[in-house]
Amino acid sequence: MLIEKPMQPLVALAFWVLCQALGDFLTSQPEFEGNMKVNMNIIVGGTDDILDDILSAARTVRKEMKNIFESVETETLQKMDICVCLSGNISKYYPKSGIYQARYYSKAKKFMVYVHFSSNEWNSKKTESVSKFLKMYKDYLMELSDIIKTKTTKYKPDFDSRCYEDGIKSVFENLKMMLGLNLVMEDMIGKIVKVKVDRKLGSAHPDYPEHIYPINYGYIEGIIAPDGEEQDVYILGVDKAVDEYEGELIAVIKRDDDEEEKWVIAPIGIKFTVEEIEEAVRFQEKYFKSHIEML
Repeated sequence: MLIEKPMQPLVALAFWVLCQALGDFLTSQPEFEGNMKVNMNIIVGGTDDILDDILSAARTVRKEMKNIFESVETETLQKMDICVCLSGNISKYYPKSGIYQARYYSKAKKFMVYVHFSSNEWNSKKTESVSKFLKMYKDYLMELSDIIKTKTTKYKPDFDSRCYEDGIKSVFENLKMMLGLNLVMEDMIGKIVKVKVDRKLGSAHPDYPEHIYPINYGYIEGIIAPDGEEQDVYILGVDKAVDEYEGELIAVIKRDDDEEEKWVIAPIGIKFTVEEIEEAVRFQEKYFKSHIEML
C-alpha cells in the first residue's frame, strides 16, 4: 500500500489506526525464502510545497534501497517494511522526529518500523530541507542496524549488521551522484565557481563541425550533475575564448525532457535577464524543452 497524496485529518487518523490494528495480521503471512525485500510506504500529511521536494527524494531513496538490497540473502530478515511519515496531520501521534514501533515478526521473518519527520524540521529553503531530510533518514536507517540486531538475535543470530550498513551507505552514495545538483545548489548560490572550458567560444563541435559555439562552455570538476557526469556550465559575458574561468553562479537551466541540467555563470556583479540568458544559450537549448531558474 502506498499513500503519497496529502491526507485529510480523519483519513490520516483512520490509516494510522488501521496500521496499528492490522500490524500483526499483515506480518503473519508466509514470505518468500531468499533475498531481502524492502518496502517503503510514505504517508504525507499536509500540503506544504516543501513536501513535494522531500517526497521526490523519498521516492528516490525507496528505489535505491530496493535495488541495493534485492541481492542481499538472509534467512532472518526477508522483508523490511518502513513507514515514512512526513509531518502534517499524523504528527500528533509522534511527539518528535525519530524511530517508532520497531517490531520483528519471527514467523514472517519481517521487520516493521515507523520513521517520523516532524513538520518543524523544514524551512522555506527547499534544497536545505531536502538535504536535511536525506541526512536524517540515513542516520535513522543506520540506527536501525542495532535495533534489528537486538530484536532478531534471540530467534536467529545471522543478521549481518555490516552488510546492512554497507547497503545503506551505498544507497546514499548513489543519491549523491543522482541528486548532485540539488544537494549542492543551496551552498553554491551566489558563489564563485571555477570552470574548465572544453568547448571554447568560436570552436566547432567535435562531432558536428557546422556547430560553432557562440559562448564558452565547460564543466566544474568534482561536482556531479543529475546525469552522473561533471556539471556543465555556460559562461556568459566573456567575449574571448578561454581555457578556464571563474565566475558567479547566476542561474540553472532545467530540462523537462532530459536529465541534464546546465549552470550559468557570469563575471562577478554582472547581471543578465532571463531573456538574455535564453538568447545566449538558444544555440543548444533550442533542441530541448527547458526553463531557466534565476538564483
